Amino acid sequence: MTEKIGAVIIGAGVVGAGVAYALRDFADDVFVVDAGPRAGTGITSRNSGVVHAGLYYPPDSLKMALCRRGADLLYPFAAKHKIPCLRTGKYIVANNAEELAYLDWLMANVGDDGRLRDAERVPSGVRAERALFSPNTGIIDIHAFVEALLEQSGATLLFEQRVASLEAVDNGVRLDINGESYLAERVVNCAGLQAAGLAGRRCYFARGAYFRVHIPNHVDAPHLVYPAVPKGSPSLGVHLTRNVYGEAYLGPDIEWIDDEDYAVDESRREGFYRAAKTYLPWLSPDHLQPGYAGIRPKLAPRGFCDFVFDRAGARGQLIHCLGIESPGITASMAIGEHVARLTGLRDS
Repeated sequence: MTEKIGAVIIGAGVVGAGVAYALRDFADDVFVVDAGPRAGTGITSRNSGVVHAGLYYPPDSLKMALCRRGADLLYPFAAKHKIPCLRTGKYIVANNAEELAYLDWLMANVGDDGRLRDAERVPSGVRAERALFSPNTGIIDIHAFVEALLEQSGATLLFEQRVASLEAVDNGVRLDINGESYLAERVVNCAGLQAAGLAGRRCYFARGAYFRVHIPNHVDAPHLVYPAVPKGSPSLGVHLTRNVYGEAYLGPDIEWIDDEDYAVDESRREGFYRAAKTYLPWLSPDHLQPGYAGIRPKLAPRGFCDFVFDRAGARGQLIHCLGIESPGITASMAIGEHVARLTGLRDS
């Protein structure tokens, strides 16, 4: 006999947590299921923790809208729940003609809304012919953020629960969880790297490695420095980030892989060094040590891919959240609002 349950969110990462939080006042019996042993052990656990300002995306895209709305929700939530979070700002630096042209494009893309401006000064530890400054960019303790969202959601959390299949049917969504059959009233697929497979779509894995970087005490380097990468690049380049606990990293690069593999190849150190040396004049190869890697689930191997929310079923009772990569952390609470509207449970 198939057990009947309420709303199910697949994935206890930051996106699933954002959806659970958004549904807290609109749905009863919300379950968050995850194949891992605890929350945030998938894509969420392998990122830089940067809170983005929504600068790089097409103005009419969901990425732009949800990133900006998400940041507006994230900062007050973090302050209210005492989550380690710093609005550090970010420098975007250019040192050649192509990079300088990109800064002009970026300023035009963002518009005159105060989210991006010419830097009045650049820290001495950074080389830049010209630099832009994004005051609303920051960093957050992503694990504390996920835990707070889930706690405040009031949802029931179930771990080590692997969803093998799901199908929208007349009276709900049929799921296979750990070999058992369930019928849910509605389901939101936030399964990260597995989300596309559950939706019957292809996903391309883009691995990005990070190297831990030692910053000498005498170097004046800010928390976040991004190089100006050519428009259309599949990544934002090898950039310098510090997390809320002061650890500094360079990354990510991009490498297309077929299977889930988080190895960091130490031989890539030279490439990281060469890329970052263009804007960090003090850097030497000895400052770099292998760090960690993350994987982005991309719906296409090239070109811009927006967030995708596919609805299935006569009542739209199954929603697949697809291609949720950067700026997924920043956008997570806004993604939750968006999904809640798609379910029909929330009007605005």
